[in-house]
Amino acid sequence: MAIAEPIPEANPLKDLILKARKEAQSQDITTPKKEWITEETWKAIRERKELLVGKVDSVNAQYQSLSAKVQRLCRRDYSQYLNSICLDIENHAQYLHTRDLFQKVKSITREFKPKTWAIEDREGNLLTEIDQITERWRSYLRKPVQRR
Repeated sequence: MAIAEPIPEANPLKDLILKARKEAQSQDITTPKKEWITEETWKAIRERKELLVGKVDSVNAQYQSLSAKVQRLCRRDYSQYLNSICLDIENHAQYLHTRDLFQKVKSITREFKPKTWAIEDREGNLLTEIDQITERWRSYLRKPVQRR
């Protein structure tokens, strides 16, 4: 079987694919950003991270001052974020937009509740492995069915 000659019309497509691949590789894969952190704060965070990567003892004081700056900026940004939400809440209350009002209040007052994947078996031992939990539920649900 002979290898076919490359089609000259495919060169633009090949260039486009290579360009897209290069762009995808150059993009910075990061964690999702908090919506309330400004670009100025992200810039300070990146600077602090670059100092940490260097790991030189002489930059310790510089790292500490930059870290304090990042914390100060984060507090400022979060305060501005909460103030803007409070203004929205006041506007919703003034115009009787109750649904929007309660959604905004809920967004700033709800507490973080992590999912717990732990239950107890018949003897009171804590089960945390998914297989054990599944088996415990299976045995729990079989019991009422067997009684009928």
